[in-house]
Amino acid sequence: MVISYEDKIIGLYGKGMSARDIQDTLHEAYGVEVSPQITGLLSLI
Repeated sequence: MVISYEDKIIGLYGKGMSARDIQDTLHEAYGVEVSPQITGLLSLI
């Protein structure tokens, strides 16, 4: 099963993480750069 970054962001946001915390987590775990603004927008989905 493949989980997209969007699914990860929504899951982390649902656990109460801030956009900055999610950004840091994705960078540390996967080496991807995601802006806090994009993270916040994806959490609205």
